[in-house]
Amino acid sequence: MVIIKNLSWLTLGFLLGWYAHYQLNKNSIIPTQNPLQSAYTITESQTSIEPAITIKIANNQPQIFFKDFVPKKTPKQQLLQDFNLAKQQQNWTLALKLFNQLSKENAYSSETLITKARLLAKQQKYELALSVFEGLFIQPQLAETQSKLQIEILALSQLYLAQYSGELNQYKRLDFLMRVVNLLPEILETHYLLALAFLEVGDIYQAKIELGFLEANGQLTQQTALLKKQIIQAQRFKLGAVKVKLTYKNNGWVLKAILGQTNEVNLLLDTGANATLISQAVLGKIDKNHYLQYRSPVSIQTASGSDTVYRIKIQQMSIGPIIDKDFSILVTTPNKLPQGIDGLLGTDWLNRFEFDIDQKNNILILQKK
Repeated sequence: MVIIKNLSWLTLGFLLGWYAHYQLNKNSIIPTQNPLQSAYTITESQTSIEPAITIKIANNQPQIFFKDFVPKKTPKQQLLQDFNLAKQQQNWTLALKLFNQLSKENAYSSETLITKARLLAKQQKYELALSVFEGLFIQPQLAETQSKLQIEILALSQLYLAQYSGELNQYKRLDFLMRVVNLLPEILETHYLLALAFLEVGDIYQAKIELGFLEANGQLTQQTALLKKQIIQAQRFKLGAVKVKLTYKNNGWVLKAILGQTNEVNLLLDTGANATLISQAVLGKIDKNHYLQYRSPVSIQTASGSDTVYRIKIQQMSIGPIIDKDFSILVTTPNKLPQGIDGLLGTDWLNRFEFDIDQKNNILILQKK
């Protein structure tokens, strides 16, 4: 900024006249209410230039301030600034609205579609985000981009499964996973998730088709072996009772359960416990995306006295062919459980079945009520 002091009124008049002529009468001089104490400011009325000259009166002497000419932002630059600000504030609805305005000229470019899908996912509109990805994958020239997006789509699937958990949403999950498999037919994890979804709705035939695909590939060996056992037991359960292998340990019956997708744990059958419980050590081995933790502690009574625990909701718990989604479990410290025991299986799970223990053959027999 340039400042000129101690101007004569004549010189000031000349400068103002020159400036007004230079601007071709597009500018206006706006006086304040008290010009002797404040200022006259020349402003731009129809140009893209911010106010350039300010004249202040001090001791009855005019002083003129020449501002640097700073172009105003174009509408697109302003949109881009607002879009970045909305992202910083995590206002994803506004960010998507602004992005749609910014990308009108390139609405179907790969970069635009990818950004739009990500913004929809931020709003938890996972089905719409998947639809955008489906449109993107139609373009054959984007093979390299598609391979980079596989991880994002898998993460999108996990978020969707967590959002639409529970028995009432079984077919929504199944439909979503079928769309994901169509997008990513070579990704084995999608076939494993789809097989579990088919088992949930009792479609053993389709689950076996997905199992065959996994067995032919031979990579996800642990998941494939577990899935095979679940399908065999599901077939038995469909015909009648289910038998779950038991082991006698620490003066009680112990069975194996799977928490999440692959975390095998030893649970002690406890008909005196009204809630299923696991140790903190077990929880530490489970992927954090596979459970929801509640902050409020819960006080419970045990055989050894009172204990303070907290509750989680596990995304999936499997015992034999029985798969539970969003099953509530209490978490306690490891020293509260017998050695070699990861948790207790309580009546909150057992009482859904008619059950009996074949002590001779070490088998838990479950029958649907």
